[in-house]
Amino acid sequence: MTLNNCRAPNGGGICVNTNFSIQIQFIIEDILIKGCQAFSNKSHFGFGGGIFLAGNGDYDFNSIGLDFRGMKIYNNSATNGGQSLYIVMTKLQEWCQYGYKGEYVKGNYSDSTSNENELQGIQLSFNTFYSLSIDKIMHQQQYLERYWNKSNLPWWAIFLIVFVSLALVAIILCCCGCCSSCAKGCSDCCSSCTDGCSDCCSSCTEGCSNCCINCARLCSDKKIYRPSSYINKQNYPPPQSVKAINIVDGYHQTSREAARQIIQTGFRPGTGGIAGGGIYFALNVEDTNRKAHQKGVILKCQVDIGRTKIMKQMEPQLTGEQLKKQGYDSVYFPANYMNTNLNLPEYVIYDSNRVKKIEYA
Repeated sequence: MTLNNCRAPNGGGICVNTNFSIQIQFIIEDILIKGCQAFSNKSHFGFGGGIFLAGNGDYDFNSIGLDFRGMKIYNNSATNGGQSLYIVMTKLQEWCQYGYKGEYVKGNYSDSTSNENELQGIQLSFNTFYSLSIDKIMHQQQYLERYWNKSNLPWWAIFLIVFVSLALVAIILCCCGCCSSCAKGCSDCCSSCTDGCSDCCSSCTEGCSNCCINCARLCSDKKIYRPSSYINKQNYPPPQSVKAINIVDGYHQTSREAARQIIQTGFRPGTGGIAGGGIYFALNVEDTNRKAHQKGVILKCQVDIGRTKIMKQMEPQLTGEQLKKQGYDSVYFPANYMNTNLNLPEYVIYDSNRVKKIEYA
């Protein structure tokens, strides 16, 4: 779908004013917004050349109701802010930081090459936004990229990191200086300094004792400094990526006996389903009545869904290992994922350890 050379006071291509406190679905799968304009000389207009999205109430970003990953923007313009996208939302920062580096917000926007003024917004309800003067709006609005690229560390943590980094640099420079000063009478020692300062100093016991005494005081632990060549020789494993933690409430209905067993020993992945043999959770109690194969007891669970893959079609052969290789921890089927009212939203996980709490609903 393409929106080309559209024009409006707000949202040259698309303008949406909604209530974020209810469960909404605004998912852009594939749309090009090109040459659209939000143009006006009046207050509260001229925002979002491509899309203007605003509303009252708090958006639940865990619902994944807003998904702009299929948005493509090009050569749009706006008088007051957001050449391609402008958002008015109380939970704007949380939405921008959900997922990886604003993935649900920015579409084809590039952090390295796009202009920051393409995506802008203000963290307010629409009613508050509408009550402000244009000068205050311009003062408070933000470039959305700065939400997902900003540091969330407190000032003291940043100071500590800088201090430790400078200390390590000083140690490395001192160690290398020690080894280079050991060039006379101890050439073997200095050549082996590429394997780490401690090895250098321990092998330098003769002919250069002062060097080794000083260097040992600075490099007593071999782990302080290891050049990349040494790490490669030792076949150190690469650092593991941090696992995402994303807790949602999920509901699972089963028989009374099975529920008692689950409470005692935990869930076990099933043998089949629309996304293979996993553990399936509805988003509310009512939906379990139309999904459960066995009925009698409804369990309410806190589920760490981690990084979620949104699916629109069934994949009954999918496994947890295959999903992990794709970089995801869980699957989410949105409502009407196969264009029928019989399809209700649900999450699927494949590791029972991701269920953090189980209780009767």
